Amino acid sequence: MITHSLIIACLESYGMVEKQARLMEKLLPPNWEFILVDDVSQPPIPEHAAYHLLRIVDELRAPGEWTQHEAVNTGVLLAKGEYILKSDIDHVLTPGAIEAADRFTGDMMLFHRKAGLLKDDLTIEPLEHEVYSPVDDIYLMRKSLFLKDGGYPSTRKYGTAGKHFWQYSRRPEAQPPEGALIYVTPDTHETYHSLVRAG
Repeated sequence: MITHSLIIACLESYGMVEKQARLMEKLLPPNWEFILVDDVSQPPIPEHAAYHLLRIVDELRAPGEWTQHEAVNTGVLLAKGEYILKSDIDHVLTPGAIEAADRFTGDMMLFHRKAGLLKDDLTIEPLEHEVYSPVDDIYLMRKSLFLKDGGYPSTRKYGTAGKHFWQYSRRPEAQPPEGALIYVTPDTHETYHSLVRAG
């Protein structure tokens, strides 16, 4: 039975998609599913056994425009899990993050983040950076709560805050336990989607 749905929406970033597919195939327990939403990549993201590929086609969108969070909404509707873990293509789950998410029984949980390189052999080389603050855009949340609050606004584009989720991310239960670690891995320019697409 699927209890957790990992949802990542991406535009291009083909190298990281391939690495994420291999890593999640190795790490995710059988009660997890991985939904990858291809938000109008050109060329399209290839299919892979590790994820359910949801391809969005929108000919009205301007070239290079990314409506990431509308894509996340679409992924949540497909999700089978009681919990959704919304992440980004350049954020890499560790076994500790997966275990913490698997044990969590509250409404929303955030994650500690560190910088590191995800190498071709799927090991992570930590970088000399401080731990990043948890952010309420990389989170575990009950799917029912996400849907009750209406998900992200339909006009939302990449780089704007999900303010209606803040109420949950400020609760004591949402603060990440020690082992709930995600790496941010800027190992190639294509993974800097937040800079390339929003800047």
